[in-house]
Amino acid sequence: MTNLTPGPSYCAGRTPLSKPLTPAQWATCFKYGWNEPTTTAARLGHDFGHSILPALIVLAVICLVVRAVIRR
Repeated sequence: MTNLTPGPSYCAGRTPLSKPLTPAQWATCFKYGWNEPTTTAARLGHDFGHSILPALIVLAVICLVVRAVIRR
């Protein structure tokens, strides 16, 4: 998921007072890793929300369906 090549210079060091990016520049920066978590806690939250949570939801639905079928 992470693009390991260096991104354009306008992607680095952004602050609220920086000149706004054009839509094309914003899309380029997003593709170069702005969409990636930067800390361990953020990475764990990202992985949980995108990998484990959907599997847990599917498992819970299957358990509820099996439980409903057994009760009948």
